[in-house]
Amino acid sequence: MTRAGRFLIPTALAILISLAAWQSWSHWFLIDDAFISFRYARNLAEGNGLVFNPGERVEGYSNFLWTCLTAAFIRSGLSPETAAPAIGLVCSLLLLVVLYRWSRDLGLSPGWALVAPAMLALNRSYAGWATGGLETRLFSLLLVALAWRLDVERRDAKRPWPVSGIFAGLACLTRPEGWLCPIIVVLTALWLSHRARFPRLATWCAVFAAIAGTHLVWRVIYYGDWLPNSFRAKVPGLRLESGLVYLGLFALHHLAAPLAATCLSLPAGFGRIRSNIASTAKDLSGFALPFCAAYIGYVAAIGGDHFEFRFMDPVLPFLYLLFALICSRSLASASPAPENAGRKAWAILSAILLAASGGLSAVRGFAGYDSTVRFLGRDRSISIVSMESESAYLAAWSRMGQWLARHAGPDESIAVAPAGAIPYYSGLKTLDMLGINDADLAAMPPMEGLNIGHERMASLETISARGITYLIGSPDIRRSRTTDWSDDLVEVYFGDSYWYFTVLDPGARIRPGSYR
Repeated sequence: MTRAGRFLIPTALAILISLAAWQSWSHWFLIDDAFISFRYARNLAEGNGLVFNPGERVEGYSNFLWTCLTAAFIRSGLSPETAAPAIGLVCSLLLLVVLYRWSRDLGLSPGWALVAPAMLALNRSYAGWATGGLETRLFSLLLVALAWRLDVERRDAKRPWPVSGIFAGLACLTRPEGWLCPIIVVLTALWLSHRARFPRLATWCAVFAAIAGTHLVWRVIYYGDWLPNSFRAKVPGLRLESGLVYLGLFALHHLAAPLAATCLSLPAGFGRIRSNIASTAKDLSGFALPFCAAYIGYVAAIGGDHFEFRFMDPVLPFLYLLFALICSRSLASASPAPENAGRKAWAILSAILLAASGGLSAVRGFAGYDSTVRFLGRDRSISIVSMESESAYLAAWSRMGQWLARHAGPDESIAVAPAGAIPYYSGLKTLDMLGINDADLAAMPPMEGLNIGHERMASLETISARGITYLIGSPDIRRSRTTDWSDDLVEVYFGDSYWYFTVLDPGARIRPGSYR
């Protein structure tokens, strides 16, 4: 690299990191589901155990490592509402650096190695899920670091032990989908063994098992189950029709523009392009592409997610790297004259076009998706909420939780469908009506026609049998006063809206009536 290059490339990377930080700041938000982890973390920090309600051992979270990190920050005196998004932002910026380093190790020039990080830095989804308060970006960082270290360790047999095994173990502690990692690693290692023998596979498995296996044993001892209860509640079975719609919308918003930019940038003949695609696929076949295929199949099978493309965050860096590799290699093989001025100009223009294509999603935005799909004679509700809408919901639910904390008794309880901010701020014993903190509800048969992740709902009989004081349900918020009044209804006026919920216990501290 020239002296100018040694200055320009770090400067360009610093600019990209700054741009990504600014984008994340502009899309900064929190999601209600994050407050589920916050409540578990707060109970852990306060000595009540890793529980939602003290005394009830139910694993209603699916992000053990993230919850423990949050508990550590709470213990140190920091607010999880501030600490969790900040950790996510740091993970986002680190991911860009790791992706650049991996791109260089794969043979990309310094300029082309910046393209995939630039696509992410400009991307709306990448900016949004940098915060959110969930483990999303930590999981993606661990996966990219795992893929990079696998490549390094396979090339260098002198490595004393595989660091990638640590990343795989931590990924399993961060998300249940992390268990795809050891399956992919072992299968690809065996498949590639006759060409590029994976060093010390047994050692890799031992390192992984020491982390993930220990947590699995602890989970069984502490909660009495192999799987998180939240996974059982949220994943009722095969939901392929919903999953395909989810993937189609993701491809339209985040892959169509990069794919078009890649196709426009390719001057080489079909045979040469096919050869470059094959060589790129080979380079990424050790983990990235098999993982993407397995993970995308998994997301399709479970029906996607209710939130704006959150589940696709782990594969976005891999797919953008794939575009950059194919485009760079095809352009490099297009001309036999490496110093051709036209070729250089075309390469620079192509790199800029591809990098900019990642930002089209930020320009277009996402208004959400709400529809009903008929598949095999059944109607399936599909709802994907935007980050902006989720942020607005959270503001209202946070206000409700804080109101309950001021007015309800400390020994009283609530039943609520979005069991995040309302339970967190109220501090009241809570039954999540969707079943994440109740094993019996999570085992109920799913209801027909409801959105993915919301297909189980506690009945009034079940709620009453649990001795719940207040039925919040899916919060009833109205701009004008209701005319459908009942003797057990509470009306709370917040200045711009009315909130209604039901009193189930005749001895409740909050009496039916209107409150200002």
